[in-house]
Amino acid sequence: MIPEEKLRSKTSKICVVGLGYVGLPLAIHIAQKGFRVTGLDSDAEKLTMLRAGMSYIEDVPNHLVSSLIDTGELQVTDSYGIISEMDVLIICVPSPIDHQKSPDLSYVTSCCKSLLPNLRESQLIILESTVYPGATEEIILPLLSEGTLVPEEHFWIAYSPERIDPGNKQYTIENVPKLVSGISKMGSHLAKTFYDQLLKAEVIEVVTQHFRPEFTNRIDDLVVFHPLESEHIRKIVDIQLQYLHQRLGEQDLELVLSDEAGDRLAEAGYDPVYGARPLKRAIQQQLCLLYTSDAADE
Repeated sequence: MIPEEKLRSKTSKICVVGLGYVGLPLAIHIAQKGFRVTGLDSDAEKLTMLRAGMSYIEDVPNHLVSSLIDTGELQVTDSYGIISEMDVLIICVPSPIDHQKSPDLSYVTSCCKSLLPNLRESQLIILESTVYPGATEEIILPLLSEGTLVPEEHFWIAYSPERIDPGNKQYTIENVPKLVSGISKMGSHLAKTFYDQLLKAEVIEVVTQHFRPEFTNRIDDLVVFHPLESEHIRKIVDIQLQYLHQRLGEQDLELVLSDEAGDRLAEAGYDPVYGARPLKRAIQQQLCLLYTSDAADE
């Protein structure tokens, strides 16, 4: 596995895939913190500018790019062949909103397919691209399971939503709290250890229902204590029901609710068995906020 000491000593080799408004500032920041970083992008014009010490991102001054390129602390390439040499892979490719106002994950899926033949054991893969709740488990995990290596046995997958606010000089990568979560405990722990080396702000590990027994209790609380008749809550439920019907069908999401929560859903017009299931996906973001609030209160 990736030894924690290797992350803490900053001897791990880092690859940032996608050098746009999220990826390039992140790659620069990681290099400034002492890691050796390789930026991977398919845009030849971007790579030419970076190799010449020039930046195309307003928040990244030329002198930083030039300095890091000259010292070799930052290298750039368009070849996925270097993936096998890396310890940590951070996916920062675009996920634009489509005509249905949903994230277009075609760049993310294409990236994963390109990573797959070059993966090796003991790597940590972190998705930072903006995706809908559950996408890491529902889309990224299956794609990266198609090779000979077994996720969470031979390598680890984690998610940490990007927090870049272009042009904001007050809240930067370093001082904005970061959420991390993994498919497994180990993936989550390694991701937190990595980001702890980068940030002054708190890195909050959001554990999932796979190993957090009170997860269902949180869902119960939200269903019982938040009015389902409110337009906001009903909209969340409706969107998730539609998504579930279109993409997941009758797949069992292993959500167990109390009788009271089931009764409230039924009273609100949702089937207590089928209708409750998408709530697990729908309120994951609210759960993150609750965990964040808890951490701040402790």
